[in-house]
Amino acid sequence: MAALRLTIHEHRAQVSPVAAGFPFVGWTITPEKRRLRRRNVVAFWRRYRQRLAAYAAREIDLDRLGATVHGWVGQTKHGSTTGLRRAVLRTLIPRRIADSR
Repeated sequence: MAALRLTIHEHRAQVSPVAAGFPFVGWTITPEKRRLRRRNVVAFWRRYRQRLAAYAAREIDLDRLGATVHGWVGQTKHGSTTGLRRAVLRTLIPRRIADSR
């Protein structure tokens, strides 16, 4: 390491117990489970509410809304997110606003 003049980043390279978990690509990995980071969950809920409103206003169709949900569920299946997925899938889809023609 001395020949390459590499140094360890003091604040990032901290020794900590594995049970505390470590962040990796949007997840917090522990020996028991993989949890989606809160920031990612909040961002998804924000996008999902926007898509629900766009669907109600007839800006997008049901296929586009479904693609959003299916993509997110596919991603979250890789972790311990059963309760989170149930909460999303329980969200009611709003009625569409009638065309004013």
